[in-house]
Amino acid sequence: MKRVKIILFSFVCLFGIAAPVVALETLRFEWISDRDGLSQNTVRCIMQDNKGFIWLGTINGLNRYNGKEFIVMFPQTGNFASISDNRIRSLLEDRQGYIWIRTTANIFYCYDPRLERFVDYDPSNKQKNFSHVQTFSNGDVWLWGASGGCCRVQHRAGEALQSRQFGASELGSQTVAFVYEDVLHFIWIGTTQGLFRLEGEQLIKISPQSFSYVHESGNRLYFINDQQIVAFDTKQQKPDRTILYPGNKAIALNTTTLLNSDLILIATKAHILAFDCRQKKFISTEMLFNHQQIINASFFTDNKGKKWIYNISGSVWRQVTDSQFEKIDLIPSNILSTIDAERYDIYHDSRNIIWITTYGNGLFALDLNSRKTYHYTVDNSDLPTNYLLCVTEDKSGEIWVGTEFAGISKISLSNYPIQIFYPVPEGNHNRSNAVRLIYEDSQRRFWFGTRSGYLNVYDKSFKKIKSHKIDGGLPFSMAEDASGNMWLATRGKGIMVFPPSGDAPVRNYLLHDVALQNTSSNNVFDILLDTKNRIWGASFGGGLHYADLNSKEVAFQHINARTVNQDMVRVILQDRTGMIWAGTNEGVNVFNPDELIRDSTNYINFHFDVNDDLSINNNEVKVIFEDSKGRIWLGTTGGGLNLLVREKPLSRSWFKHYTAKDGLSNEVIQTIIEDNQGYIWVSTEGGSGISKFDPQIERFENFSFFNNKQAGLFNEHSCWKMQSGELMFGSYSGVFIFDPSQIKYDVYTPPIVITGLKINGMDARPKEHNSPLTESISLAKEIKLNYNQNSFNIEFAMLNFHLPNFNQYIYYLEGYEKNWNSITRHNIAAYRNVPS
Repeated sequence: MKRVKIILFSFVCLFGIAAPVVALETLRFEWISDRDGLSQNTVRCIMQDNKGFIWLGTINGLNRYNGKEFIVMFPQTGNFASISDNRIRSLLEDRQGYIWIRTTANIFYCYDPRLERFVDYDPSNKQKNFSHVQTFSNGDVWLWGASGGCCRVQHRAGEALQSRQFGASELGSQTVAFVYEDVLHFIWIGTTQGLFRLEGEQLIKISPQSFSYVHESGNRLYFINDQQIVAFDTKQQKPDRTILYPGNKAIALNTTTLLNSDLILIATKAHILAFDCRQKKFISTEMLFNHQQIINASFFTDNKGKKWIYNISGSVWRQVTDSQFEKIDLIPSNILSTIDAERYDIYHDSRNIIWITTYGNGLFALDLNSRKTYHYTVDNSDLPTNYLLCVTEDKSGEIWVGTEFAGISKISLSNYPIQIFYPVPEGNHNRSNAVRLIYEDSQRRFWFGTRSGYLNVYDKSFKKIKSHKIDGGLPFSMAEDASGNMWLATRGKGIMVFPPSGDAPVRNYLLHDVALQNTSSNNVFDILLDTKNRIWGASFGGGLHYADLNSKEVAFQHINARTVNQDMVRVILQDRTGMIWAGTNEGVNVFNPDELIRDSTNYINFHFDVNDDLSINNNEVKVIFEDSKGRIWLGTTGGGLNLLVREKPLSRSWFKHYTAKDGLSNEVIQTIIEDNQGYIWVSTEGGSGISKFDPQIERFENFSFFNNKQAGLFNEHSCWKMQSGELMFGSYSGVFIFDPSQIKYDVYTPPIVITGLKINGMDARPKEHNSPLTESISLAKEIKLNYNQNSFNIEFAMLNFHLPNFNQYIYYLEGYEKNWNSITRHNIAAYRNVPS
């Protein structure tokens, strides 16, 4: 028998949606549905348990989510305690970690995560028809409802759940209106046949009257029905007062709630009454509701204990202070007339933002910090539907919204100081906001070139000064000469020159080889002004061109490369030693410009060599960057980041590689830039975000600064460090601007849990035949395997739900492996034929 011990470590990749300067105007909505494994797309309730798993109740199944996959709790053959009604209505986790599930049929089920199975909490009651569940101060769980009496469920360490059923034989009725624990820990049970109190195990009938609600204030309990309020003195242990309603008339009682421990609100068909427990009388509600009469009211208590009122009018009233409510209009009449009922859910999050879901009119966010209200619908956001059913916040600050027919909308936001600048605000997701070129000139003007063919000029406050349409071309790169002229590299129109004023271009140089009829030379991807006042154009397909600006007549000359792939030049840079680096589809060419002009073959080519681990690891070089220490960094397509290690002569230099296994978010590099603290920032392709690299300790931290899928796609060679030190990155949806020194990291450290075990290809479950598990794998401290159980998979997850696909892991099997496995995003460790 062999003991298995896996050492697991995860990297919290610091992925967090960055909020703009004005909070909540930029959110990231992620859609999760049945295509991702959710059992059904109508999500009525969402809960996070104490381990960090997300539980979701749908109208066809209970789901547990770990960020990677869903586990659906289906009926279990041979287990009559398992769920038989898949229409989940509500979820509650008790203090011992049991999950209580209420279904549409008002049947409660209990799931034991420790044993990963449903358990029968009351064998004497086969129906288990209850509508309410609550955990009391000693950890006991009470269930009650209109037809099943009530039931107390107790936990005893090492024993099965124990229950006591209270039905018609003891209560005289199966209809229980409430079960309440007072400050002295007595349990009160209100039924249609009287009021009872449980003292220890003795049930005592206190009154034959039927009460619907109970509230506690000071040393009194207030029992309420449609005829009166009876005050019970908990010190004297007897009723001491009966309060009749105004006019000594019965009321059409809807519901009640206790406001700020002293005021009982009683909703009737006609209005809301307010009973002041200190003054022992009914008081006016005019100031409470700003002289508004609220009929047919229902009450809702949010997660902060604040009261809300709604009344099928499309409006809600929020408790602002202990003595005042404010009205909020949520659903207009034209929408209200099309729905069968208002279905609000309200959650007050950790940022002091109140989220309100509506059925028909989307999502509202009340930012109590800025006192602004935001409204999100399918028309102005990435919400998949306006018909929303529930909302909650997880421990990391993600907002989860359950919808009707559209699965889950998960919303990300944080407090990073990010600004997003849109060249065309009204077209956030089109090519007018896909910024390919960013340049700050000596006058502190910003030049942004877009994929719609526009070159826009802005002052330092980002007020547009000029706008130029590049007919037949796209602006890709820019350089400024000593006279302040702006040289523009375009794809399709060669090189254009703009005067210092920023007015229309004064010259356009078309680059092509007449003999070869090579018009692709006009696809100029990058431009460089060297130290001897020469302009170099890097064309993709036409190689290098240069022109001497010291000459009276500026004319571009073409330099032939050795191979066709070396004529595919994407980027060009001159380092501090005077050498020029040109990134091609066949590695990088390095040359002394004077010598290359004399002899076009006089350059060094660094390229990928399958037999040389120290060569460049990918031939397509998209980015070249020299940092403040003179180090040369190459960004490749698929090889990640390559760092030049200089040797003498230069041709003997070699490269260090930094890839996904080192923590890089994506191995297709789009840009490289250095901040004022010496950290290297790398934008990557495919919505993988931005990586920050610390060259001293060789560690990556990954960020995702985007509010939609387009913004997560960064453009090649589109970045800039402003004179202020802020960094700019061009995306397919605007320019992201932030000060790296102001970024504050999330202090939340998500848990890492073992989520699954497969032995010889079969799932291992607690207490099943041939299973080594006596409890859930997520709780097991060690596992003992037999000699023939030597091939197994261990599944794990970091319960960080903000972009969980970017979570990274490193692990090794103690006693079997000597070194850590490579960093990976895969959450499975597979072992075969491990010796016993």
